[in-house]
Amino acid sequence: MTLRMLLYPSQDPSLIGNSTIIAACETWITKPYSPTFLVNYNIYWSNAIRNHSVGRASGGLITAINANYRSFLVEDSPWWIFNKVIIGSTVLILGSLYLRKCLDLRFLLDMLQEVLDGIKSTHTDDTFIIGGDLNARVGSLSPWPEELFSGLPLNSSVTTTDELICDRGRLLMDFMLENDFVLLNGRTAGDSPAQPTYDNLGTSIINLVWTDISSLHLIVDLEVVLEPSLSDHRPVRLTIQTEDFEHRDDSFSQSSPSKTKKIIWSEESKQSYQNNLLSFQNLPNITADSTDTIYNWLIGTIHSAAEKAGFIKTSCSTDRQKAPRNPWFDKTCKEAKKNFRKALRNCKKEQFSINARQEVANSKSIYKNLCQEKKKAHMQIIKNAFANASEPTNFWAAVKKFSFRRGAQCEIPANKWNAFYATIYKPRMIMNRDISASRSSSSLEFPLSRPDQYSPAKYLLLKLPLSTKCILVQLRLANKYNCYLTLKKHSIKFSPNNQCPLGNMQEEDNLRHFLCTCPMFSAIRQSLIQEPLQKSGSINKLLTSSTPKELYAIVNNVETTMKLRAWALNL
Repeated sequence: MTLRMLLYPSQDPSLIGNSTIIAACETWITKPYSPTFLVNYNIYWSNAIRNHSVGRASGGLITAINANYRSFLVEDSPWWIFNKVIIGSTVLILGSLYLRKCLDLRFLLDMLQEVLDGIKSTHTDDTFIIGGDLNARVGSLSPWPEELFSGLPLNSSVTTTDELICDRGRLLMDFMLENDFVLLNGRTAGDSPAQPTYDNLGTSIINLVWTDISSLHLIVDLEVVLEPSLSDHRPVRLTIQTEDFEHRDDSFSQSSPSKTKKIIWSEESKQSYQNNLLSFQNLPNITADSTDTIYNWLIGTIHSAAEKAGFIKTSCSTDRQKAPRNPWFDKTCKEAKKNFRKALRNCKKEQFSINARQEVANSKSIYKNLCQEKKKAHMQIIKNAFANASEPTNFWAAVKKFSFRRGAQCEIPANKWNAFYATIYKPRMIMNRDISASRSSSSLEFPLSRPDQYSPAKYLLLKLPLSTKCILVQLRLANKYNCYLTLKKHSIKFSPNNQCPLGNMQEEDNLRHFLCTCPMFSAIRQSLIQEPLQKSGSINKLLTSSTPKELYAIVNNVETTMKLRAWALNL
């Protein structure tokens, strides 16, 4: 099995490809999160350090390992992450390092020595790999004998495009030599001569990859990925060979396609679609069936009619995660990226000559500035959309512009969520203690038998909006000596021994008068509840109904009369 590892700049996730293990440094992230493009990976973080209240944080590392394989965190610090990965019968120890240039390298290497000694004494492995941004230039240093590479797919001598050797490079080389690690940059077919990994103010090789001597035979290739990126660092891809592979690596990068059905409108089949809709029988009962039943019937009917009319199209897609697309990345950005890629390839072809490197720098500057301008303009459009959102439609249109990245899909079924919340929260249902209280009402005098204390009222079991049930509960609890009706901003308090302020009938201003006899609301009463009131015989029986249509009539009557009463009293 061939295992691909990528050490890449964290600012550009589009270069991930189908790598099995991904290690990145300089994330600048102080609070770990789960990127959507790494949903199929186990993620290990080392947080960036914020030294000042102003500006971004410094450093930070992330290692992402394909979730098909077992992986463990061995050691982490602000400067490295060490993981143990088990692939079949092969055990891999991977160390991702970021050794900042401003820190004392001797101090960091002393701490690293303790970590390596601890790992080697407590863990067994088949291959040990260390890599990352080490901020050290080693030039063509090669202290290992050429016989060490005999019979291996590695060059016995090192060739490089960066001959400069700095003090940090010599110190790092001595440290790795003492711990039996071999530098892979410049020794593989894909990196001969060693290609630059950093090109901000010049061209240098500071992203280095090392492996222990005992696992040199597992190295297949190492290459610097020359693809357009907004980062100054270039990704380094390492490929190694593992044994007794349990799962084919292809199964992750090229998963079996899943079929997705979509409804595609066709004017030619419009009439057929309409005829199919009209031909359906077994219509739902709007008044008796639940909202979920009606919804499911409607969706099923539309899909069935669309399928018969030929509107359904099936497309194949894989589960491979793609890097998120930026809506501001238009044709001009694509063209600039294309020119940047051409300059990179030409630079490699010309052995990184001065003119070729200058062309790369110019192309990158154009590409980077263009992307920044496009992104800034896009964000300004979103800000203006939110600033001018004077109504809900404008607000949600602005939200749609902003939420261009699709979040990870929840793999937990809805029934499991419902069961989970059912154990935490009590049911959102008003228990029928209100019926017991209503038996003492001297206003409506409900003829109700004594119910079970915890059995819900019939109307509370119906598929009614919660606002409707709240009004019904207020009516069921009504008492002329202590009665309030509240609806949104309107509220009525019925006071004892007070006469109705809306007429000269000299009747008490109580709930019975409000609902049944007040002449101010006779037209509304006749329109909304006259028919169900005649069928039931009295308002008492009507309030005990379990028919949604009759209950809606009562609620509509209360809402309308309360508004009219509030208007009349404010004249």
